[in-house]
Amino acid sequence: MEGERLELFERCLGELRQRCVPLRVQLHFVDMRMGLSEHQWWELIERGGYMPMLDEIDRCEPFFIGLYGERYGRPIQDYKFPKDPIWNKVRKAFPVGRSVLELETYWGALRDPRRWKPLFY
Repeated sequence: MEGERLELFERCLGELRQRCVPLRVQLHFVDMRMGLSEHQWWELIERGGYMPMLDEIDRCEPFFIGLYGERYGRPIQDYKFPKDPIWNKVRKAFPVGRSVLELETYWGALRDPRRWKPLFY
């Protein structure tokens, strides 16, 4: 989806940002994969590098827009979640073999239905 990502950042999001100015709304766009090669991305993920990604999703609350192509992503063999008990629910939801894409979707849209109001199209 590299072409779609570039089109979105170069044309659509700039116009959307301009339309928000009169409304006094500031938009900040986050693409955690931008600028990383496929190899760099997977090196980061395998070292547990998705934790800052989850923090960034939290920082963007209450908005999470997931853009999905046809790939599910490579399954992760070992999520390196913190040992803190608050992560037990996430550990149960993400046994070995789930992809980072699924983790992002769970974290950004499905983790706490009282906090997030997901819309899927």
